[in-house]
Amino acid sequence: METLAQEPITKQWLYGNGWTIEEASKFLGCHKGHLSRVLSGKRKSKRLLKRVHQLPYKELQLRKIKK
Repeated sequence: METLAQEPITKQWLYGNGWTIEEASKFLGCHKGHLSRVLSGKRKSKRLLKRVHQLPYKELQLRKIKK
């Protein structure tokens, strides 16, 4: 049986799917520092990584201009 390796979830993966650390942490209801540490491998959280992997794709917006 063939198994497919899941792509590792990193900050680059998150950005590539349209999310910043701050936006994703607000959407997921966690602290942005915690999310950043999990994505960089400094902390472990299988549950959070699973939730990050399930984030819907969107277009990345790095800066919002306020008028």
